Amino acid sequence: MNFFDAGQINSGVGGTGTFIWRMGYFDEDFFGDWATYVAQEEGLDGAAAEARVAEITQYPENFATYNDSVLGTSTLEAEGIELQVIYNPTANRKFKFNVAQQETVFSEIAPEYTAWKEERVAFWKAAQSDAVPVDYQSYWDYDNDNAPFDIGTRQFFFTTTLEF
Repeated sequence: MNFFDAGQINSGVGGTGTFIWRMGYFDEDFFGDWATYVAQEEGLDGAAAEARVAEITQYPENFATYNDSVLGTSTLEAEGIELQVIYNPTANRKFKFNVAQQETVFSEIAPEYTAWKEERVAFWKAAQSDAVPVDYQSYWDYDNDNAPFDIGTRQFFFTTTLEF
């Protein structure tokens, strides 16, 4: 019979990395594409377009490294009991019996996500441009389903066009 009580702080186990990946995808691909669209609609290209995109997105210096390497973490605690019985009535026969019960609790899930979101939401909400169609001038309110430009799908087209 075994009893266990274990814990792990800053664990990378579970789906916490998905939060971080999706946040980076939203920030880099969608926000970056919207900023690229704005630069194009403002008639900019080359270095001027690149500067305008940087002005809108205001990615921190460590953005590429952070976005590609940060992992979401959480704290987990587990406790349980296990009973295992093995019975060998003869040399060629073996009976095994196992019963277990455990409870695992995740807490402090992806604090990296919350910190990044709190920092970046201000930039997403402040992003505006009068050069794009009237109902789509604010990135935060941009309705990708009804917009004239589907952000996130034309990234390579604009990257090539603007020669980043």
